[in-house]
Amino acid sequence: LVECTPPGAPKLTARGGAAIEPLAIHPSLPTPADFDAFWVAQKQQLAATPPNLRLTAVNSPVPGVECFEVQAETGVGRGLSGYLARPVGAKPTSLPAIVLAHGSGVTTSRLPNAAKWAKDGFVALDFNANGLPNGQPREFYAALQTGGLKEYYLQGRESRDTMYLRGIFFRLLRAIDTVAAQPEWDGRRLVALGRSQGGGQAIAAGGLDSRVTYVSAEIPTFCDHTGIAINRINGWPRIIPNGTAAPDPRVVEAVRYYDSVNFAPRIRGQVFFTVGFIDHICPPTGVYAAFNQLRTKKTIWNHLDTGHVSRPDYEARVHDEVLAYVRSSNSP
Repeated sequence: LVECTPPGAPKLTARGGAAIEPLAIHPSLPTPADFDAFWVAQKQQLAATPPNLRLTAVNSPVPGVECFEVQAETGVGRGLSGYLARPVGAKPTSLPAIVLAHGSGVTTSRLPNAAKWAKDGFVALDFNANGLPNGQPREFYAALQTGGLKEYYLQGRESRDTMYLRGIFFRLLRAIDTVAAQPEWDGRRLVALGRSQGGGQAIAAGGLDSRVTYVSAEIPTFCDHTGIAINRINGWPRIIPNGTAAPDPRVVEAVRYYDSVNFAPRIRGQVFFTVGFIDHICPPTGVYAAFNQLRTKKTIWNHLDTGHVSRPDYEARVHDEVLAYVRSSNSP
């Protein structure tokens, strides 16, 4: 970061980034010894909870696509809330599936997003991270954003069992269950896609569920929550604030169970990452710490001159990469 204030002029600010051996960056702390056992137990708890899946037909914004509001139980706080879309008349076992996770914020699920991917030939499910009712007035979500869900991602951070992210990941896993239960899914190709917080969820999806065959994580969060332990910047959402001289050991222990660096090596599908070299929200050190743990076919796209932003050309590339994967794996 460079700042200067010329005489009689506003302050000027510029950011720049460079990397030296980014492929040599490692996680700040090792994976907890019982990481897998913990998540096996969480998935067993979810599996023991009847989903009570409800699909309610809604008007489609895209011709040739049928859409449904989705509600399902997870047994942890609010359940899954989203929109599912698929091409009209799709045959059984004919389509790839895609789960679309959101960036941070308190909002509705995005019907147009699910419908757009359905137009591309997917069974598509877009869901909101907080399990909130869909299609409510803007004021409904704004009140929650400044009220009970203000900084929701920090709630319960003293324990892995009470951390708010646990509910988010349960909803994520139930979203995968939901698309996988659709008769149109081909049983072979399942994409998890998201940007920022959604990118962090996509990494977790691949690490937690072997049905996920492709992960698209654009400028992902949850990367190296404990970077501060070795004098690196922590990844968003700064569950341990940067600059903390003596982090709460309970938080340090709990947050490692929700870290992308620990989900990444458990992914078995193909992976596409993006990273901003001047991203101070999801710093590239953390993103590379997660990327370098991947043990499968992987690609990372370096955005050398941008931070925590997206652009139409970025979104087009992400879209094209997913479609290229589907075309390359089209044969039964």
